[in-house]
Amino acid sequence: MSFIVSIMRYIAPITALIVIGASVISLFRNRPRVHKLARLIDTRGGEPIEIDHWETSIGKSKSNDIVLDYPAIARFHAVIAKKRRDWVITNTSNRTSNR
Repeated sequence: MSFIVSIMRYIAPITALIVIGASVISLFRNRPRVHKLARLIDTRGGEPIEIDHWETSIGKSKSNDIVLDYPAIARFHAVIAKKRRDWVITNTSNRTSNR
């Protein structure tokens, strides 16, 4: 039994170093790729707005993913989310508008 314990004292740290080394190499080698999931077109200027997250927030506040400066838009107006094969838009503002 003491022979197995003596061997494991060397094998366990070496195995841990190999796992950590492989993880670090994998982080640098496989950088996340940005995929464009969808594109919205700004009707004011015709500029495309790329959506590259599964959830994208829209509103006037600069903390949103898409910032729109329209009078009818709230600070945190809506969230566009990818749900399986569909896109779902959820109104997150308390504001209702007939415009």
